[in-house]
Amino acid sequence: PGSNKCNEAVADWIVGSGRPRPQVPGHFGVIPRDPSAHEWADPRMPIRGWSSPELVERAKPGDVIAQQHGGRFGHVGIVTGTGKTVSAYGEMQPPGMVVENDWGFRKARGANGEGLNDPVPVVRHFIGR
Repeated sequence: PGSNKCNEAVADWIVGSGRPRPQVPGHFGVIPRDPSAHEWADPRMPIRGWSSPELVERAKPGDVIAQQHGGRFGHVGIVTGTGKTVSAYGEMQPPGMVVENDWGFRKARGANGEGLNDPVPVVRHFIGR
């Protein structure tokens, strides 16, 4: 708590679970970096060691759950149980607030914080390296 934006927290939690740090090509395609929340949800963005985005109905504990908001933004967390996720909110007060709730599993349009035109949340499963 108090340290990370959502995508950085997810990368740290993945490493803390003993899995390799998820990374995507960064500057000039050379320096790797953590995937953004938007990239976790983007079916065009391969993340080494992780499946392509799948329906939330296929979620299981340990999966990454993500949603795009507009053209560049999004939110990402970790599935902790049936209908439950944990995620960090780096720009809320207090900074880096970590919450466990039903984010990503809410059914009403807009209930997960998205705009009415944003895609629904998706999950990625760890498939190893």
